[in-house]
Amino acid sequence: MTPCKRKCWQCGNIAMHEDNIVPHVNCKKCGSQDTRLIREKPGKPSHAGHYWALWLTASPGTHEGDQLTPAPEWEVVQVWENFIGDPCEADGVDESERWGVSVAGVRETQWLENFKWGAFIPEPFTH
Repeated sequence: MTPCKRKCWQCGNIAMHEDNIVPHVNCKKCGSQDTRLIREKPGKPSHAGHYWALWLTASPGTHEGDQLTPAPEWEVVQVWENFIGDPCEADGVDESERWGVSVAGVRETQWLENFKWGAFIPEPFTH
């Protein structure tokens, strides 16, 4: 499932939805099926998933980091939550290390500030 922010065109409610297919897109306030995806300008990721990113600097201790960065092209990276426990406890975690980034072929964890961020890549719909 791909979390996404949607706006209800019937009542104007804006909410995060679990996925982009019915019944997950129904308005959580009025139940309408007329919700539409809100396209946001790319910024730092706020949830796990795959994103387009331009790798600018390597985290300290990254093997061959000086040769790998800055990357010449945009690439797909995976963002994951670097926290185990109750989600409400994550609010006290240092935001700079709350989200880890995995780059293909690189064994060390990278951090959000090491990248210029592009668009979120939704999971493909499959049956």
